[in-house]
Amino acid sequence: MIIQFSVRQISFYKLFSLNGTFDSYPLLTLLAMVDLVEQHSCAVIDGAQYTYRIDAQGSACIEHCKATCSCLRIPDTIGGCPVTAIGDSAFAKLSCIEDVVCPCMLRHIGRHAFEGCLRLRSIELNEGLLSVGEGAFFLCTALGCLNVPASVESFGPRPLGSASSMPFRKRSSFDVRFAPDGDHLFFDEFGVLYERRDDGLVLVDGYRFEGDVLRCDERTVEIGARALSGMANLCSVVTPEGLKRIGDGAFRGSTNLARVNLPSTLESIGEAAFSCTALEELALPARCEHIDDSAFALGPISADGSVRPFRSTLRSVSVEAGNKTFCMHGGTLCKQRANGELEAMLAPCDCTYIEICPDINLIHDTAFAGTTSIETLRICDGVKFESAHGLVSSCAIGSVEIAIDGDMARILTLDMPLQDGGRLAVASGMAHDTFNSHEFVRAYDKSISKLDDPFEQACIIVKRLASPALLEKQNEERFTAFVSANFNAFCLSVGQRNMFAYFELMADAGILDEDGIAQAADRLSASGDAQAMGYLLDMKQRRFGKATWDDYEL
Repeated sequence: MIIQFSVRQISFYKLFSLNGTFDSYPLLTLLAMVDLVEQHSCAVIDGAQYTYRIDAQGSACIEHCKATCSCLRIPDTIGGCPVTAIGDSAFAKLSCIEDVVCPCMLRHIGRHAFEGCLRLRSIELNEGLLSVGEGAFFLCTALGCLNVPASVESFGPRPLGSASSMPFRKRSSFDVRFAPDGDHLFFDEFGVLYERRDDGLVLVDGYRFEGDVLRCDERTVEIGARALSGMANLCSVVTPEGLKRIGDGAFRGSTNLARVNLPSTLESIGEAAFSCTALEELALPARCEHIDDSAFALGPISADGSVRPFRSTLRSVSVEAGNKTFCMHGGTLCKQRANGELEAMLAPCDCTYIEICPDINLIHDTAFAGTTSIETLRICDGVKFESAHGLVSSCAIGSVEIAIDGDMARILTLDMPLQDGGRLAVASGMAHDTFNSHEFVRAYDKSISKLDDPFEQACIIVKRLASPALLEKQNEERFTAFVSANFNAFCLSVGQRNMFAYFELMADAGILDEDGIAQAADRLSASGDAQAMGYLLDMKQRRFGKATWDDYEL
């Protein structure tokens, strides 16, 4: 048997060879390689070099082409088999070709098949062609018109627009015309491309739509993958009763899209369908029982392929009664498992109170990635994290309430530092797969010493000493020493800021006893702060039953 290798395959294998040859491979490894490539061949026809494979049915798929000619007639047969498919990116970035004639038996054109063919002026698509893949003619800037035969049944997703990795739509410069006798594809009066199916219409691409409010055809049952993505002009989409599916990335990157109604017939929402939009309200109908974990969470993709930080605009999230998969719990959209446990999926961006109750077993990575103003987070032991990224990126968690050892009747409240120490505390305390109150409190107590503001540091320490649950002995001694060393300065600052509640906390912690109150009152008297000194003497009367003004000169 003669094995023919393509140039691409040989260079690929050299990456794994120490000396650039096959000599260093064990025999079994070589045999495995032969088994992998025996269905791939290379042929030169009319000056163009094709890499192709033959499937089990005896049909050929062209996977790669190298050519220098301007006019390219793709062969009807290759290796004695009819060419029925053009693979993904097979002719991509062939800058020389200007005119292309497709094989007479061609049935499928793959994703990005001719992407970046900058000089391509015309391509003759054969009758009998069934599908054109995503981004097949993207960046074919010289192409004036694409005539689509009546046989084409599937056109996309996004055969005319950008590659899926690009977050914003780049419109095609050429016109698209469908055969008048075609049964499958058509443009509506607003330039929106639809595909006819047995159960209704699929919105394939908002190709020519230029308005800000798009009203879907009343027969629409699906909004296809990336169909309306990257449309910066789009502000509102009106969907009909009968819509069942919203595909992957359907609206992704349409940055001004604020309103989309979800009809009662909706059943599923795909991956990243609404990410990077301005959507303000999410009202899930009872029938919608599948939402991809990242439907509202993925951020925009940078040029280098990395995902930038995400910020949600959702201000209202609700679930219609009767939904068997999703519910709202503690301010969070949750998915219910068959065993009754809950997974936290999504919280509104301006949600102020989040409760992660014992019923919630898992917190998704991006569940809180869009929240920016969580005043109180209540959580208990045993909750699992995909990662704590979402909570760590929430830059304004006011306080964390911890159910000690899972007991919701024993709550320890920890105020998060205003500085980066707050995020450090959350990140350190939630660096494990499962939340543990002891580890979180230990990380929190450790983070206090890293604060730059001595007054904020003292406030948090006083609160911690007044509520010493899970406070380790060494930290208690360290905190007590800090307060003692800064006692006078802290009392003066509390008085100047009228933050008298901290006097009460100091008394609760045993720092302000009778002698301590006298010492603090002396300092406040010397500074002329009569209001603060009066509060201290009143507190002394309440707590110890005695107080006198006679010893203080005001």
